[in-house]
Amino acid sequence: MFGLGKESSQTPSTRNRPTDLPVSASHLSREATVSESMRGTRLGAISYERDEQVAPAERLPTAYECSAGHRSLVPFSVEALEAEIPYDWTCRCGRPATRPQHINVQAKPERHVRTHWDMLLERRTIADLEELMSERLALLHAHQAEVEAEAKLLRRSA
Repeated sequence: MFGLGKESSQTPSTRNRPTDLPVSASHLSREATVSESMRGTRLGAISYERDEQVAPAERLPTAYECSAGHRSLVPFSVEALEAEIPYDWTCRCGRPATRPQHINVQAKPERHVRTHWDMLLERRTIADLEELMSERLALLHAHQAEVEAEAKLLRRSA
């Protein structure tokens, strides 16, 4: 087996090894451990690094309270700026939760909503609008007078 003997008696695993050196049991067990420890793992999906000398990032717990009285503590990085921490958060019950004793600095000033009347005043003056209204009322009254006259004629002829 140590270089003396038939080639056919060697197994495929021992064919490429130097045949004149004895193989120690510790070397075999180390080789078997390495090959067995990687068997069946999904390489790339799981990290095999250890966190022994890694310090976790410092966190600042931020409190949020909803209208139901639930209090939630959400950790944010200490390095996060005050503007990066949101003023509101969704509570576990689904209601919006806010940071107590904080002013909403993220709130935008409310924009004036332009109504139809505002847009109308941008195009015409009040005097123009009163003149248009009197013309339209005159047309409506004239039409109503015509309808009443036709109804009167129909009643007489019936």
